[in-house]
Amino acid sequence: MTVNLSREHNEHVRRMDCENILTRLLAEIDQPVSVLDGQKRILLTSSAFCDATGVSSEDALLRTLDEVTQANSPVSAPSGVVEGENIVWEGSRGRRFRSRQLPFGNDEHRFELAISIDVSQDEAARAQDKSALLEEFKHPAAFLDSGAHIQEHNESFASMLGATSEELAGAALADWVNPGSREHFIQLHAKMATEGRIKAEELILRGKSGSAILANISFKRWIRPEGGSFTSFLTIDDWGDPAERMNDIQMQGISDIDGIILEMLASGEPNLKIAQSLCLSRQGLDYRLKALRKQIGASTRGALVGRAYALGMFEPQSWPPRLKRKHV
Repeated sequence: MTVNLSREHNEHVRRMDCENILTRLLAEIDQPVSVLDGQKRILLTSSAFCDATGVSSEDALLRTLDEVTQANSPVSAPSGVVEGENIVWEGSRGRRFRSRQLPFGNDEHRFELAISIDVSQDEAARAQDKSALLEEFKHPAAFLDSGAHIQEHNESFASMLGATSEELAGAALADWVNPGSREHFIQLHAKMATEGRIKAEELILRGKSGSAILANISFKRWIRPEGGSFTSFLTIDDWGDPAERMNDIQMQGISDIDGIILEMLASGEPNLKIAQSLCLSRQGLDYRLKALRKQIGASTRGALVGRAYALGMFEPQSWPPRLKRKHV
């Protein structure tokens, strides 16, 4: 029986021709490029890829891109951080690269072309931009990582907290937030991660000496073009002792009726009972609550009582709650 092997032979020749063409193309490319099979194992590499990873083409063969890049990582954690279709990895000599993987082939034979660029200089330039921004910013400001740890800050930020740069470097900002405000801070930071910006929210921070600092903060997400986890830019536009700031807010005082509303809110009374007790319509009470929130800087009805207590408006250890007379 005669077996016709011409088809298999032609297919083998075609594949060899394609491999030779890819090899010649890779030899002409001056940036790190690798060809991966369907299991993301390396089949071919450019010389620039070998230089970037510090691994020869023979040693890279049939290893995954993660395995090759992790071999050069100075830490035990995986060096590849995926963001969309981009992978950021540590190369040789302390360089960082971003790879984009482009699929090609058919359903039977799937391949990927991993094209990398050196982003080390971009990172250095961006770090200079961050430092310059902090130097120019007169109010307290700091950069936070995705876990809200302090990366960099200006002198005004350290002065506000009464702390040194060594004490702040890498510290969780939540540790410098008053315990009663920490949950709100964590929620704000998480919200900023999705929305990109949080403006003019008030928090009570805690200085090194334990003193309370009422701060008006804003967050802005700082985009990292090289991939990886985000950072955020925190600015503080206004800050000071809560009691002193409350005196500024209360220059004109709170009316008798608004004082009663605050006291009833602090006692846990519902809006309907407050309105009926004061002969107010529902709309009239809503108007006064909105004006009160604006006056003392509370974003919600629930925050209204908390802000009033934090700012020292109520008599301590009194029940039912009573406002200090100077506020009415």
